[in-house]
Amino acid sequence: MTTYATGVWRLGQLPKGTLYLAEQPGHRDAIAKQLSDLYNLRSRLVHGGSHPDAAQITSARDSADEFARRGLLRAVEQGFPTAATFKELVLGTATP
Repeated sequence: MTTYATGVWRLGQLPKGTLYLAEQPGHRDAIAKQLSDLYNLRSRLVHGGSHPDAAQITSARDSADEFARRGLLRAVEQGFPTAATFKELVLGTATP
């Protein structure tokens, strides 16, 4: 993935994931940090950076599992998000 593509992912997907996964607006910063950390770890592995230690791998796995579980459960309960849903979340006209 190029630096441009990485930047696009961060600018395009990170805010959407943060908005969708945060149960309250006050939780968004912490979730954004966790998602960014997961993405950076993935990038290190894919692009040949330093290999994480066992504790980092376990922590990342647990965080990824939790986010996947939370996102899928929400989608099953409330329906999968649409572009309109994310627009409403970004504009503040909808609550998570």
